Amino acid sequence: MFLHDMESETKLTLIKFIHTWIWLFFNFVIFYMLYAAVVNKLDVWLWIGYGIIFLEGVTLLIFKSLLSGNRFGSEILKFNKKQF
Repeated sequence: MFLHDMESETKLTLIKFIHTWIWLFFNFVIFYMLYAAVVNKLDVWLWIGYGIIFLEGVTLLIFKSLLSGNRFGSEILKFNKKQF
């Protein structure tokens, strides 16, 4: 597979690049939802935005439950709780 042939630094750069684009996309979606609500533009794109945000929440819940199911994930979750 293509990730197995990459160096660790290249993998990290790729992950950061993808994460940045996903973050920008979600910012666009959220700001569009704000704009649509302010100007009362209740169209299909607003509902698609709600669906995307909902799916992101479901994804986060699934990964949190998967992480808490193993030793390494439990340690990550405990570490994050200590920070706040």
